[in-house]
Amino acid sequence: MSPQTAEHGKIMEDCIDSLLLIIEQPGQVRVNRMQLPRESPLVVMMKSSLGF
Repeated sequence: MSPQTAEHGKIMEDCIDSLLLIIEQPGQVRVNRMQLPRESPLVVMMKSSLGF
């Protein structure tokens, strides 16, 4: 995988993480994904379908 492709993948992952945080915790948008108490079925489904 080229560096450009890898960088694009990282950007996409960050965007998806941000969107999921906004969806799951509207009052705590800045919470890091590692601090989430659990991964909801939506997060698991998104990550598995996108290969994360």
